[in-house]
Amino acid sequence: MKNIKYTFALLIVTLFISCTEDDLATDNGDLYLDHQVPNIPVTSDYQVGAHYYKINVLNREADPSIQPTIGLYNLNPPPDQQTIYAQHLEQAKTAGIDFFLYDFRTAALNNGNTQIGDIRFLDSLQATPGADEIKMALSYNFGGTTVGMELSNNNRIEDTEHVQTFIDDFKAMIPFFDRTNYMKINNKNVVYITNGQNLHSDDNVKLYQDLRTELLAEGHDLYIIGSQPQWTPPLRWDFRFVNCVDALTHLSYIRVSRNTYDRFLYFHTITDLALQYHKERLDDFEIEYIPTISPSVDLSFNSNVNDDDNLYVIPKEIEFFKKTCNVARNASGANKLILIDSFNNWNIDTQIESDNTNEDTYLKIVKEEFKVNQ
Repeated sequence: MKNIKYTFALLIVTLFISCTEDDLATDNGDLYLDHQVPNIPVTSDYQVGAHYYKINVLNREADPSIQPTIGLYNLNPPPDQQTIYAQHLEQAKTAGIDFFLYDFRTAALNNGNTQIGDIRFLDSLQATPGADEIKMALSYNFGGTTVGMELSNNNRIEDTEHVQTFIDDFKAMIPFFDRTNYMKINNKNVVYITNGQNLHSDDNVKLYQDLRTELLAEGHDLYIIGSQPQWTPPLRWDFRFVNCVDALTHLSYIRVSRNTYDRFLYFHTITDLALQYHKERLDDFEIEYIPTISPSVDLSFNSNVNDDDNLYVIPKEIEFFKKTCNVARNASGANKLILIDSFNNWNIDTQIESDNTNEDTYLKIVKEEFKVNQ
């Protein structure tokens, strides 16, 4: 075990201080070039969650080559939400998705009106006939340095007097916790915290303890998944997560900088080694690691999103995604949780939703790669 940890410790320098295309060495004996990603058979079902976005796809009209199979749609206005969602529910079944993750933003944003809008959106979706056949979980967003709670290292949650806002945001989730289709792990309500590394507090352990205590008093225990940026060491923000969260995930590694050509060229090899390192390090602190994966990415996919020339475009390719799923299986923890980002983020081409080019291909791959009975 010590030798494995030492090897991973050496590797982490390579993974997080990667080289450019010109710098890349391909000599035999290189630590990660010699690594063979093991094939992990599906011997029991994995629990698959997918990020579900309140999105407008109408601007795909300019590019008819790839559009949703159900037609162009806008989930923002209420009239068609249930009609669209009913079709998405059927696609989720095709993919073997167990639960959708939905945004739930802090009441500190826009005087609480944004959270009210999130609640109304979720109420509308969950009123769709058959909605209870797919579980739901909430992805909590407390904001950034200039929105929401406006937290920073010099403006911590105690300084902004938002500790109670933080706790009250979770209490606002209780009506969803009470739903029969709310996602639970060991009878605990699953809540994902977006950019958990930015939850600046004088004492994160106490903050989470106080949160859990108040929610338990309301009859609800929490299974908290913290998230942090892709390609970052698992314990960079240990003071934000250790003794605070039940599980940790990275944003999808599908976003690869052009300054790190080796990650692009040897994507699955390096990702497998990185995720194994994350899993082992977090196991030492009894934090479950949950891999987050995507089939593809293109930040210029929609005109509403600025093209980032610093990131590689990774298009949809069947074998690439199957290999990514295998890497995720290898990194999953005791509860066999897998997160997919995304079900329907058409802004940056990470969606697995059925389209007029690939049809149900990527939905079916998810089921084939994570479920025993297909």
